[in-house]
Amino acid sequence: MFGLELVVDGAARAVELLPRPGTDRLFVVGRDGIISEVRDGGLVEPAFLDMSAEVLSQADATDGDSAPPVGAGVDALSSEQGLLSLAFHPEHEANGLLYTFHTRFGDGASVVTEWHAPSGGAVDMDSARTVIVFEQRPTAPTHKAGQLRFGPDGRLYIAVGDGGGGGDPFCHGRNPRTLLGSIARIDPAPSSGESYTIPSDNPHADGASGHPALWAGGLRNPWRFTIDGDLLIIGDVGWNDREEINTASISSDAGIDFGWSAFEGEVCIRADYCDQPNALPAVRYSHDEGIAVVGGHVYRGSAIPELAGRYLYADFTAGWLRSVTFDPAGRAGEHIDWTSQLPEPELLQGVYGFGVDAAGEIYVVTSWGRRVHKLVPAGSVDSAGPADPAGSVDSAGSAG
Repeated sequence: MFGLELVVDGAARAVELLPRPGTDRLFVVGRDGIISEVRDGGLVEPAFLDMSAEVLSQADATDGDSAPPVGAGVDALSSEQGLLSLAFHPEHEANGLLYTFHTRFGDGASVVTEWHAPSGGAVDMDSARTVIVFEQRPTAPTHKAGQLRFGPDGRLYIAVGDGGGGGDPFCHGRNPRTLLGSIARIDPAPSSGESYTIPSDNPHADGASGHPALWAGGLRNPWRFTIDGDLLIIGDVGWNDREEINTASISSDAGIDFGWSAFEGEVCIRADYCDQPNALPAVRYSHDEGIAVVGGHVYRGSAIPELAGRYLYADFTAGWLRSVTFDPAGRAGEHIDWTSQLPEPELLQGVYGFGVDAAGEIYVVTSWGRRVHKLVPAGSVDSAGPADPAGSVDSAGSAG
């Protein structure tokens, strides 16, 4: 029904692709701290945003075009640090604002930064403003999560990992007074001398029973999430046995607890917390099928009607592409594994993330962040790939 068309080759540890609002221009986010526009199979130079000097990022086990070492797992391949996400403000066309999530050079803290980019132009490097900082132990370079998305309510949703360490040793996932292991929700605009604003309808807005910015808790490493209408869909990377996808209604599920680290999937692993209520995962699979879920998007494009309304996701190590449907309450429906129907399923190795363009078409970041492929109808794949797959183009469009 569809294939994978090479859109970018030679990226540097890319994690996602997204459009600039009001345009059909696409941008790739790299963990090396560089965000670049995609054009003619290359990455435009100069970069849209180069904050590499501010980013703490450990290179992959291999920077070449080969597969990682045999037996290398997620922790061996990557520190999970770096520039991890970009979100354009809902009113970006008018105000030029955008936001990034990165791990800070020096102390390893996770930082959300506000930037300004003039209409049609690159980011003004002098416009940087720190919005919120998540203090995570620099000795634990994993479980940063790092996805940013604005919801239909205009609020900024932020995925924050539990801070690392086997089995959440500090029990952050169980503690509503920390933002580690959570989805935070803020208005990024400053107010009353603070760098951001707490929405009055957050579940702990007054701070009496939990952190004012906390929206959902009980997560381990919610590496990638998406928002489809009212539905929040989270791919939460598991620990020893299970991977899970969690769902929540933005309009009615504030304060939801997904159970980590008392539960891994539906199984209780901390006896002293087993009697506490938590939301069961909408989808889960065992480590016989993969060891690191990579959440994607619901297909809202038109080029591949068979995918309409299906949430697509992958696994970092397993080399498959699956979909599931959700009803309005977030309950899982039809599951399909599309891998065997792809003409080149081997392209699904090392999936870091997904992307979506202004038309709702979906992209997959593969090859440990080196390549981006677009899902296209069967028979329309350009076997030649990008015109200049190894190079870059300058802002005038010439080969670099």
